[in-house]
Amino acid sequence: MEEELEILESIYNDDILDKNLHGENPSIEVLIYPPNSENEEDNKKNIILTLIIKFSKNYPNEIPKFEFKNVKGIIDQDIKEINVRITEIAAKNIGEHMLFEIIQDIKDFLNSYGNVPKSCKCSICLNNFEDGTKVTHLDCYHYFHTSCLSTFLAYALNDIEDEKREAEMHKIKWKDRTPCCPECRQSMNTSQIEDLKQFNTIRQTQAKMKILFEKQKKAGGIIEPKEDFIIVLNRAPESEPGT
Repeated sequence: MEEELEILESIYNDDILDKNLHGENPSIEVLIYPPNSENEEDNKKNIILTLIIKFSKNYPNEIPKFEFKNVKGIIDQDIKEINVRITEIAAKNIGEHMLFEIIQDIKDFLNSYGNVPKSCKCSICLNNFEDGTKVTHLDCYHYFHTSCLSTFLAYALNDIEDEKREAEMHKIKWKDRTPCCPECRQSMNTSQIEDLKQFNTIRQTQAKMKILFEKQKKAGGIIEPKEDFIIVLNRAPESEPGT
């Protein structure tokens, strides 16, 4: 067991949180999160668990027991699935080193979460995040559907402009402010505000084009957005006079 643990420590370094190999109940604790190195700090904040592995005196000829604590961003159903998966891996590797394969399997499983904790909901619409849905997290690591957050931002910016006009009308000193996170009220950063404003602009353009497309279908022609006139297609030419 000590040789196997030395290998793990050389690979995972500080992610081996605790080890007790010489007591009556030998165990180790491992911090596990998705393996995407580019977003490692994000992953540690959003999708993470501590795996406790408890060994019997007969290890590795007996399957160890697994426990989970400090779970964040992972739903209970998936914790149960992880437990089943790693128990099966342990059963296949009886009598051999198994810990590296167990830890890597959990990391690979968590990697399917991407950067969005599945246990979270958008606090604006209160719906879960579904695969393929565009999601934005703010600096405070609160997650929202991008469409929900961009709409919220548009209203927030309008409110700020109204407050500013009201202050100017009554000659009250105006202290500029930026929109805040809908959940914790931390100010949004400038870059995120600009990205969301651009997203809103694109969405509004798409909505206008959809209306034009519906007009096109009804009229049976192509609509030029700028001139808003119809070029009729597939219409039989009018007969020449006298024919």
